[in-house]
Amino acid sequence: MNLDAPADYKELQQLPEFTRIAMLNLLGQGTGVDIHETQGKVTPLGLDVIADVSWEETHGTGKDRRTVTIHRTLAFMHRPEFKLPRFELTNAEGILSKWIHKGSGTTDMAKLQFPDRTELHKRYTITSPIPDSCRLVFTDAVLDGLEKHDGMDGIANHNGVLTWRGDDRLLDGANRAQLAIDTKAIFTSILDDPDAGQQIADAMPGSYADEMMARLEADGSKKAMQLLEAMVRREHVEHLASQAPPRVPDSSIVKRTLGMNTAVIVTGVLLAGIAFPVSITGLVLYPLFSWPAWWIALAISLIGITGSFMIIFGIRWRKRRLWILTRGQWIETRILSVDATNSTSNKEILHEVSFQGVGRDDVNVKISLGTDPSRIARTMMYNEETTHILVDPDHPDRGIWLHGWVVENIPD
Repeated sequence: MNLDAPADYKELQQLPEFTRIAMLNLLGQGTGVDIHETQGKVTPLGLDVIADVSWEETHGTGKDRRTVTIHRTLAFMHRPEFKLPRFELTNAEGILSKWIHKGSGTTDMAKLQFPDRTELHKRYTITSPIPDSCRLVFTDAVLDGLEKHDGMDGIANHNGVLTWRGDDRLLDGANRAQLAIDTKAIFTSILDDPDAGQQIADAMPGSYADEMMARLEADGSKKAMQLLEAMVRREHVEHLASQAPPRVPDSSIVKRTLGMNTAVIVTGVLLAGIAFPVSITGLVLYPLFSWPAWWIALAISLIGITGSFMIIFGIRWRKRRLWILTRGQWIETRILSVDATNSTSNKEILHEVSFQGVGRDDVNVKISLGTDPSRIARTMMYNEETTHILVDPDHPDRGIWLHGWVVENIPD
C-alpha cells in the first residue's frame, strides 16, 4: 500500500503519549486500538498527524455474533487543551448517513442549522451538545471549506479535530495525504489561530457545561430531565459536605459512587442462579457414577462459583464505597500526578490520579478517573490548588473524590 502523506510530514516511530491518549479518547474505542503507520508535523500549537489504525468490534448475539476488524485512516489536528467545543461531523452519503441527516439530532447532541447553507445541509450533519458555542467554530471560512473539499466524517473536542473518510477502510496513495490536507484547509482559520479556542469559550456566558445544562433545562423533555438527574451538581456535593455522618447523598452521587457495581452483582446472580440448578439437575438425571456427567457438572458448578464470588465481592465493594460516602472523613489534599492507564470504562481511557493529604502523610490515595474528572484534576494540579476527598479513616488509602464528578467543574 502506498502510504502517502503531505510533503512536510515526517514518519513517526510512535505518537507522543499525550497525542495518542487524546486521539484514542476522541475515537471512543478505548485502548484496544492498534496504531500502525503514522506521519506528522509539529506546529506552533500542537501536532498534525495522519495515521492508519485498526480495532475489533463485536456485533450481534448468539449464533449471529461475529467479530470484525475495522480499519481506518485518520487525520488528527492535535491542539492540546485548545478549548474547542465538542461536535460531530457526519458526511451525508449512504443510506444510514442520509437517514441521520434527516433527523434533528438527539437530546444530548443537538443538530446545528445554517439557513443560508442549503447545499451544505445536503452533504453534512453537524451536531453538538453545546450548539450555540459550536456555531462559532463554523465560520463562513470553515463552511466554505466544507463545501469545497470532498466529504469527511469527524469529531472534535478541547484537544483538536479528528477526521476520516468513507467506510471503515484505509486510504491509499494520494487519497491518504489529501485527507490531512483537506482537514487542515477546512479548519485552518480555527486551528492555526492561538486565540480561537479561548475566544469561542469566552463568547457565551459561563462554561460549556453551563451552556449544556441550560439547553437541557430549556428542552424540558423526559430524556433531557434524565440526563440532568444523572449529573452530579455542585450543590449536591456542597449539601453532602454540610452534613454530619451518617450523611444522605443525592441519588446522582450514589450512582457515580457505585458505577457498574449493580451490573456485576446482577451478572453474578445470573451465573450462579443458572449454573448450580443445571449442574444439580444433570447429576440427578444421569447415573451417579457416570464420570462424564460428574465432570460436566463440575465445570458448570465452577461457573456458578465464579458468579457467587462476583456477588460476594460486589456486595462487599458496594458496602465499603457507601460507608466512605456516608461516614468517611473529609481530608484536604493536593494532587500529585495524573497518569493515563491501559484500563478503560465505557470506552473511556482511565487515568490514575494520586492525592496526598495536606498535613497528613498517611493519606495517599490513588483513584481511577475518566476523561472529564482527569481534566479537572490536571487543571487543579497545574494551578497548585488543593481539594477535598472522602477517606476511610481505618484505611487512608481508600477514598472518593466527589469534586471530580461535578459537571460545573469541567473546564472548557
